[in-house]
Parts: sequence; structure tokens; C-alpha cells
Amino acid sequence: MIVFNSIEYILFLLLVVIAYWFLPRIWQNILLLVASYFFYATWDWRYLGIIIFLTLMNFYIGNIIWVSSDDRTKKRYAVFLIGVNVLTLGFFKYYNFFLDSLDVLLSSFHLSVAGLHLDIILPIGISFITFQKIAYIYDLYTKKTQPADSLLSFALFSCFFPQLIAGPIERPSHLLPQIQNPRVWDVNNLLVGCDFIIWGMLKKIFIADNVAYYVNLIFSLKQPSTLLIFVAVFAFGIQIYADFSGYSDIARGSAKLLGIDLIRNFNHPYLSQTPQEFWRRWHISLSSWLRDYVYIPLGGSRCSKARHIFNLFVTWFVCGLWHGAAWHFVVWGLYNGLMVTLSSMRHKINKVKEETPRIAFGVIVSIVITYLIMNFGWLFFRVGNMSDIVRFFSLRALLRSPSDLSIAIVIIVIMIFYSLPLLLADIWHSPGTNAFFRKYLKKPCWICEKFQSILPYKRGICYSILILVIVIFGANGKADFIYFQF
Repeated sequence: MIVFNSIEYILFLLLVVIAYWFLPRIWQNILLLVASYFFYATWDWRYLGIIIFLTLMNFYIGNIIWVSSDDRTKKRYAVFLIGVNVLTLGFFKYYNFFLDSLDVLLSSFHLSVAGLHLDIILPIGISFITFQKIAYIYDLYTKKTQPADSLLSFALFSCFFPQLIAGPIERPSHLLPQIQNPRVWDVNNLLVGCDFIIWGMLKKIFIADNVAYYVNLIFSLKQPSTLLIFVAVFAFGIQIYADFSGYSDIARGSAKLLGIDLIRNFNHPYLSQTPQEFWRRWHISLSSWLRDYVYIPLGGSRCSKARHIFNLFVTWFVCGLWHGAAWHFVVWGLYNGLMVTLSSMRHKINKVKEETPRIAFGVIVSIVITYLIMNFGWLFFRVGNMSDIVRFFSLRALLRSPSDLSIAIVIIVIMIFYSLPLLLADIWHSPGTNAFFRKYLKKPCWICEKFQSILPYKRGICYSILILVIVIFGANGKADFIYFQF
């Protein structure tokens, strides 16, 4: 399979981009559709049939929903189509999961359904593919968007290769108009696209894959101490952020080279001051999708307090289950739901007027507390067996912690080294940094003047440095992106 973090992908993308800009718009879309199907077929060509089937069904019946004047007919078709998409996802991703859970439940009655177990291969990116189609049908039904102008446009919207495997989950109102309208060559898109791709490669190859070695090492220990588990969990927080945001950056950069803008999927989430804010900054396309297509249709917050809490937990249950067919993902989702609910209740109790200035120290404390809360939740995400989590916090594991202190310190130092680019990026983009420069650097200092003298060459210098770091310090091999499994 062609993966983003490979020479094969760079060559594939280069060939597509060069051919693309020599073609008129209609042929550009045909090229992108063929390239997208080829990109997916390098994983397993047999599953292209599922994508094509869903594309044809959603396009043609979606048009019926749009032109129909009978509300009952529209609703019937919309429910049918959403049901087909959900059942397709459910069969491939959750059939064996629910069957195994039912088998455990029936075992107490000396019954079994194990004979119904099927050897099903999960099609890569199926969660993202179906969610995007559900959004299209729902938005057609509610008149929030217009139907695609052609089957070609909708097919490309359904499987645009930069975001086909792991998102971001695009809305039809954002991506479809870009596919349907002419794209114009802009050298700035080339530069910005390269920025995204190189930065994403650095995150994945230098940060995520190197950190993954230590995370996997600790979790593979037979009897790790509680201290080492905490180190591994927070290291995993670095790994999954660099891994998934790295994928999103490469996807955005690849699309930018083709004159198409994908939505931003991460906005420095570890600078968040509450769990609510964290989920407005982390995996933004999924968070907003769950808000618009699960939380709000359930009633959102415009209902009784009890119903509001129910709506939150149903949404987070869906979020957890979407991430994987395992109960530890459900627990992770409900943990986040609990943190968001408690944070929401605390915010209402201690509501402060917007014009009241925030104390810098209080902001830092809020960021640190939120960082600790959200990272602890990664324990449920990373560890598949709940009994292992209990074992990690046993008395025996706690007693082993002091002897592992020196090892933990060494690993923490290594984690700081690998995460330094992320840390510097967060500091640079934080409002506090901007305020500092405005307040204390009103006049250009000699460092700024020197920097201005090399500004025309800044991009080339940065590219050279980042590529050298990737080549010299990057992890060996082509490790899969974490979200490929979803």
C-alpha cells in the first residue's frame, strides 16, 4: 500500500500534481478520481466495489431526496440511505465485536453464537468514508447543501485521496464547491502545500515513530511499575498527536498542491484550558461532525439538564465506539464525556464575564490540569485489556515505582527532545507569545534585523534543516498511521 510517509507516495503525488496542472478542469477531476481509486487499490482493489456501490447509491437516491416535494418520501429515502451507510460500517467494523459480546452474555445460559463468527477484514478508512456520506445525505435532507452537479464530482468528493484514509471528514458544503469549480495555479499554494507536507513528515517520522518505540517498549513489559506506565501514557499522548496531526498536515498539503483546501483538523489542542476546549481543537472534523449529526439532533443543550447529560454521554459513546470495535474505546469515550460534562457544570457555576481579564498564572494552571486529564484518558485508548489497567495500579506496581525513577527520568528527557518541535510550535502560536512580542519587542532588536536579512531564504533553509532532521534522526521503516485502523 502507498502510505504518506514513503518515497512511493512522494513520487505518486509528484506525478499527479504535474499531470493535473496541464489538464482542463473536467480532466483534472477524472485524473484525481482515477488516482484516488488507484491509491485505495494499492491496499486491496477488491474493496473498491464497496466505495463504488456506496457512491452510486448515495448520489442517485440523494438526488431523489433533493427533488422530492413529499416530506414523507424524502424522510423515508434519507433514513434508508443513512441506514445503508451505518449498516455497511457496522457490518465490517462491529459484526464480530457485538457477536463476541453477545456470546459472553449468553455463556451464562450455556448458549453460544461463536459459530456465526466471520473472518471479516476491516476496509481501511471505512469510518471516514461512511461518515462523509452520512453528512451529505443529512445536509441534502435539511437543505443545508445542494447536490453534486455530476456523478464525477460526487465520486471525487467521496474518495479524494489526500483525505480518503484518515480524514479530515469533509463537509459537502466545503469540499464539493471546490471540486465543481475551476482551480487556478497559484505558486503560493505550492509553497504552503510543501510547508504542510514537510511539517507533517517531521511529526510522523521524527516525533511519532521515535516516541512509539518507548511507548511500545514499556507496555510490552510483563510487570511495569505505575510510574513507568504514567510515563508511557504521556508519551503516547505525544505519539498520537504527532502521528494523527502529521497525517492531517500531509493531507492538507497534498490537497493544497492541487488547489484544494481541506479543513484544519488540529489547533494546538494541548494549549486547551478545559476538556471542552480540547475537543474543539482535537480532531476538529470528527468533533464537529458528532456535534452536528448526533448531539444536536438528539436535542443538544436546549432541553432539561438530565436530557442534556444523556445527550452528551450518547455522543461520547458513539465517539468511543467509532474509534474501534472494543469496549476499552467505549470506556475512553465515556471518560471524555464525563470530563466534558464536569467541565461544563464547573464552568456554569464559576461563570466569569468575558471582559474580565484572565490571570496568566491561572491560565497556565488550567492548561496543565487539562493536559493531565486528557492525557490520562489515553490509558483507556491505548490499553486493550481493562484488567491490565487495574494491574498497572496495583500495590505491587506502585512499590516498584521508586526503583524505576532513574529510568523514568531518562525516558522523559528523551520525550522532551523528540517533542521539542511541537512544544516550540505551541509556544510560538500561543496568544501569550504574541502579547510578549508586542509588549517587549516594540523596536526591532539586532536579532530581528539579522533574521530579516535572511528572510528571502527562510523557506529553503527551514526545508533543508527539517529534511536533514527527518533523514538523520527519523525512525527506520514505514510505520502505519494510528488512525488507519479506524
